[in-house]
Amino acid sequence: MKTIRVPVRNEQDSILVNGQDIENVKNFVYLGAMITENYDDSKEIKRRIAIAKNAMISLEKVWKDRAISITTKKRLLKSLVFNIATYGSECWVLKTTDKKKINSFELWCYRRLLQIKWTDKKTNGYALSKIGTSARLLTTIVKRKLAFVRHVFRKGDICTDLLIGAVYGKRGKGRPKTMYSNNVRDFGGNRSFADLHRSTQNREAWRATAVQLNELPVY
Repeated sequence: MKTIRVPVRNEQDSILVNGQDIENVKNFVYLGAMITENYDDSKEIKRRIAIAKNAMISLEKVWKDRAISITTKKRLLKSLVFNIATYGSECWVLKTTDKKKINSFELWCYRRLLQIKWTDKKTNGYALSKIGTSARLLTTIVKRKLAFVRHVFRKGDICTDLLIGAVYGKRGKGRPKTMYSNNVRDFGGNRSFADLHRSTQNREAWRATAVQLNELPVY
């Protein structure tokens, strides 16, 4: 049995069970996702990408098989690799560095699928045109996040209160961290969180917030 303090305020706090101190950890994996004491999803994103890369490498024989069409390989990539990388992505707080990692990982997968070596000196644009797609993994994650937020908002229970509620008290020193609400506002057209909350009650109005997703920049 182990514990984790979220947030960390008093390092002297401890939990006793039958007179024994329970070990405190900085992170742990719960239901396949990593939870950290400082709410940083970057570690989980990095971990997910590493697991997905291992899955990609384990399918090397498939990518090298010329009897399998690129269309079929793309479907295998989406179901056997990308689904691993994006597990739990609806709850991620994405920073700029995380977006870059996701796009780099996607392009790495395409180049691996096409058997393009770095010595071939082929650009990422060439790889995307060869495979017949554009970098879309980040857009998929954003759409999942917005769909998840809409579901929580429309449900209107304690989950909604937790999502739109505020924590009382003073924040720590330094630059404010990127929050989940910041992601939702950015991807929802820079509208206020309250406005987005109201728009979820109308399906067409909510869909309109995702109209520009196809124009997300590739980092």
